[in-house]
Amino acid sequence: MTLLSPATALNSLLNTHHMFEGLLKNTIYIKIKQDWLIVRLIETKKEYQGRPTVVLDSKPSFIDGNFKVLAVVDDALRYNDSTDPQIKVANGFSHSRAVISDFAIAQATLRYFITKLVNRSAIFRPEIILHPLEKPSGGVSQDEVRMLLDLGIAAGGRRVMVWTGRELSDHQIENRLFPKGDGILFEDDQAKRSQG
Repeated sequence: MTLLSPATALNSLLNTHHMFEGLLKNTIYIKIKQDWLIVRLIETKKEYQGRPTVVLDSKPSFIDGNFKVLAVVDDALRYNDSTDPQIKVANGFSHSRAVISDFAIAQATLRYFITKLVNRSAIFRPEIILHPLEKPSGGVSQDEVRMLLDLGIAAGGRRVMVWTGRELSDHQIENRLFPKGDGILFEDDQAKRSQG
C-alpha cells in the first residue's frame, strides 16, 4: 500500500470536490419580460422559453397552497374560453408599472419553466439569477428587488440573485463576472437567511 504525501492527498481531495461540485451545480439564468420568459440552465446550455401565460387550477393545492399549472405558453390559448370556474388563464408578469403583477402566479410559472430544465426530484436546488429586461419607469425599486429575490426562493432557488444590467453571457455567469458600471447585482442566500 502506497501512502500519499499530505500535499498529494489534499490535492486529490480538492480535485474530487471540484469534479463533484461541477456535476451537481445548477445555475439558472432567467430573463423576464412581460410577454416572454427565457430560462437557461448554464451548465448544460439547455433553454426553455415562451410566453409566461399559464392555465392554472385556480383552487390552490391542499398540499402546499400553490397553484397547479395545467398548461403553459401557446397551450394556454385553448383554455381562454373555458367555462370551468376553477380554470384561470393568467400572466404573473404582465403589469404596466411593475415587474411582477401576481406573486403566486409568477411563482407557479417559474416553477413550471424551471422543471422543463431541472428534474423535479433533483437533490440540489439551483442558484437562480433573475434578470428583468423591461424596467418600469424610474427603474426597479427596492420592493421589486425584494419581491424578485423572494420569488426565486419560492420557485426553488437555493441562492438567488437579481441582475439589473445588460444581458449576461454564459461565461460571465459561470465565472460570476457581473460587469461593474453596467448594472447592479442584488443577492439573497437562503442558507444565510435561515441561519440568521
